[in-house]
Amino acid sequence: MVLELDLSPQPLPEDAQLAALWPDKLFIESRHCLLPGTRLRFRLNLEGNALPLEAITEACLVVARDRRGYVFHIQVPLEQISRSARQLIQLFIVKGRGSASVESSV
Repeated sequence: MVLELDLSPQPLPEDAQLAALWPDKLFIESRHCLLPGTRLRFRLNLEGNALPLEAITEACLVVARDRRGYVFHIQVPLEQISRSARQLIQLFIVKGRGSASVESSV
C-alpha cells in the first residue's frame, strides 16, 4: 500500500482575510484551520495590484473563540517567495498608505 500526498497548492478558504502583513511574514485570518506545511496559492492585493503568491504555511494559531467556533491566524513566512515580491511588499509597508488584502487564486 502506497500513501500518496497531495502537494498541489490549495486555494485560500472563502472567509480568508489579511490579519497582518510584516516584511518577513503575513497572517491570514479564517475560521478554517490549515495545517502547517499546507501549500497555498493566493493573490496579495497591494493598492489594487494583485501579486500572485505560492507559499507553504508555517503555523496555524487559535486567536479567538465564539459561538460559531474558533478563529485562526495562519502564518505564512515570506522568505520562501521571490526576492522581487518581498521587495514590493516591503516598499508597500514603508509607504504606509493604502490597504492590503488577500484573495484566492484559481
